[in-house]
Amino acid sequence: MTLADLDTQRQYMGYGAMLEHCFYTPYYKECTWEELYRQIREIGPEHIVLSSDLGQKSSPPPVDGLMDFAEKLVAEGRFSKKQVQRMFIENPRQIVKS
Repeated sequence: MTLADLDTQRQYMGYGAMLEHCFYTPYYKECTWEELYRQIREIGPEHIVLSSDLGQKSSPPPVDGLMDFAEKLVAEGRFSKKQVQRMFIENPRQIVKS
């Protein structure tokens, strides 16, 4: 989600949407890391897909962004490794299968 407030995200969830959060948004200071963590906690990892949204010449390589993203999410016990795995692997797999 790029700058969507929690009420809007909940509305999307009501339609059955899986919500995307990108490394790009806090990396380029369109929101704070703490705001991103708060939104993920509020919505719940079972409804979130994580991506880098990188690939621009001025950005880090997407793989580096994804690794940094995973490390930030697990750092200081913010999210468990299982929750991060769910958001990076299991939820996207669920979308592809449907």
